[in-house]
Amino acid sequence: MSKQDDPGKNPTDIERELHFLIVKFLENGPCKKSAENVRRELEEYGLLPQRFDWEGNVRSNTFANLANTYNHIGADHLLKVCEPRVKGVKSLLGVGGHSLLRTAEGKFLC
Repeated sequence: MSKQDDPGKNPTDIERELHFLIVKFLENGPCKKSAENVRRELEEYGLLPQRFDWEGNVRSNTFANLANTYNHIGADHLLKVCEPRVKGVKSLLGVGGHSLLRTAEGKFLC
C-alpha cells in the first residue's frame, strides 16, 4: 500500500497524538510485536505527530524522536487520559448514562 492509497493520509493532530499514545501503551504490555508493527506502519505512512524544521517546513517524525521529545509521557498516559471522570461511570464501553462521553452535568459530548 502506498501513502496515496492510505485512507488515513490526513489525520488530525489529535489522531496523530493518539497513534503515538497507543504504541506507547502497547509496547509496555503483552503485545510488543503488535506495537512494533503499528509503530513501523505509522512511520511508513507519516501518521505520527509532525515536526517543523528550522525554516518552518512540516516534516515527518519518527517514534524514537517523539519518545525523546515527549519523555514525560509514560506507558500509562493513555490509561490516565481514559480514566472515567464522571461519577458512576466505571467503563469506557458504557452507553447512555454510563457513557464516558457524558459530562458531570449529564450532557453528552456526541
